[in-house]
Amino acid sequence: MAGAKRFLAAWAGLAAALLILVGALNAVVDPYGIFRFAEIAGVNHLKPRIGPHVRLAKPYAVQLVRPNGLILGNSRAEIGLSPAHPAWPDAAQPVYNLAIPGGSVYMQLRHLQHAAAVNRPRLVVLSVDFMDFLVADPGRPRLPGFERGRQSFEDRLLVAYDGSPTAGYGWQALTDRAVALFSLSAFGDSLATATLQWNREVATRTPLGFNPGLDHLPYIRVEGQHALFEQRTQESIRSLGSAPRGVFSGGEAWSPVFAELEALIRFCRTHDIDLRLYIHPYHATRLELFRLLGLWDDLEQWKRTLVRVLAEDAAAHPDRPPIPLWDFATYNDMTTEPVPPPGDRTTVMQWHWESGHYNERLGDLILDVVLGGRVVGPAVAVRLTPDTVEPAVRRIRLDRAAFAARQPQVIAQLQHTAERILGRRLHRAGLESAAAD
Repeated sequence: MAGAKRFLAAWAGLAAALLILVGALNAVVDPYGIFRFAEIAGVNHLKPRIGPHVRLAKPYAVQLVRPNGLILGNSRAEIGLSPAHPAWPDAAQPVYNLAIPGGSVYMQLRHLQHAAAVNRPRLVVLSVDFMDFLVADPGRPRLPGFERGRQSFEDRLLVAYDGSPTAGYGWQALTDRAVALFSLSAFGDSLATATLQWNREVATRTPLGFNPGLDHLPYIRVEGQHALFEQRTQESIRSLGSAPRGVFSGGEAWSPVFAELEALIRFCRTHDIDLRLYIHPYHATRLELFRLLGLWDDLEQWKRTLVRVLAEDAAAHPDRPPIPLWDFATYNDMTTEPVPPPGDRTTVMQWHWESGHYNERLGDLILDVVLGGRVVGPAVAVRLTPDTVEPAVRRIRLDRAAFAARQPQVIAQLQHTAERILGRRLHRAGLESAAAD
């Protein structure tokens, strides 16, 4: 018996030692960036395994950074907008990119509430994405408000929607940190993190939450950027063309998503947060896809409704500056940049990774404009107001017609791809009528 006890004690000691070793390694390497005990060049500066764990990592990271400036949105903003850009004012420092891949408007609102519970930000740049506002079965009856059950991501947020402390948050945070310290999966991610520090083209997030998107480069060298565009185009066709979609519910100029945006605006007004909005600079191939799939009218109506929402807010706060909305979803030299041909594995486009995601260079221009440090022509971006929205809509139609005249092969190829995937003809009637509108 004594020998058995010594054997068990030895095994228990060994297991405890291994657990301590695993925990120490995971704490130092910190593959998800939620501890930040030390940043060591060549050991843990890059975070190549953080991608699948962003929704775990960012709510805890923002508590460590305690930012005065925030970037909100989905993956387009996470990849495009750098919190280290010099246009950010001193009062907004430090800035954190809290954009979440696949994040809905509701998720963006909830993460803003979470960040404000840590430290009320002074400045927020919010990217609004047309695709986030599309609702399936747009003819369904209007629902009151946007009440919904608690979603899993909200367990990691400090406050509930009504501002009260999140029930069970302490246990969730303890569990997440225990898994990040002592699980074998975290141990594997720590080993991968340490061994991939030499690779400057891996997927990562900076300590301020920015995804530089450099993991696109190896793919371009192997497949070419044309393949990236083609893959994203096919995904979008399957998603957008699978069922009727629109921006309004129940035949009214309203949807639950607009209600969520209004709630986010009210939160910023209530907490004296400087909010600025912009519409993504989709590549022209993505804009053409919207048109081919019958969503162009929805896109224009969406912009008008955004303007109306902000105008109503401005009327309710006449003593406060109106919240600006910048539209970059236009046809210009950047958004119409030609896609490299198939087989070209050396050309890297200046402005976009693929049709839905732009790079930091274009993101810098966006920040220059949104933060007030640069003036651009209306072909690049226009500030949408009740006075400018209709002229802007007409100009984009004309610029689109000019693009179609210059690059008809692009539209023809998009139509061919969409018809092949969806198995039906797409009518192009009205596509060339922009100049007559």
